[in-house]
Amino acid sequence: MEDINVYDYLVAKLGPVPDDPYEGLRDFPVESECGEDCVRAIDAGRALLDEVHKANGDLFYPEVAASVKEATLHVVSVFAFG
Repeated sequence: MEDINVYDYLVAKLGPVPDDPYEGLRDFPVESECGEDCVRAIDAGRALLDEVHKANGDLFYPEVAASVKEATLHVVSVFAFG
């Protein structure tokens, strides 16, 4: 994952996110200590979305996806910005 930052990784795994306040995630390479924590959280969010989708198909999926994405963004923000 050379030269990938947390913001780009997040968008690749979870889809578009608002630039503000998450633009600062571009400052963290995924291979940094903070980046590794963020990647674990992002991967966990992606895994949860995949399981929810398997269980429910498209039924209520947009609402659940938004909640999971919001929770994942919160965790990543705490790791990155304290």
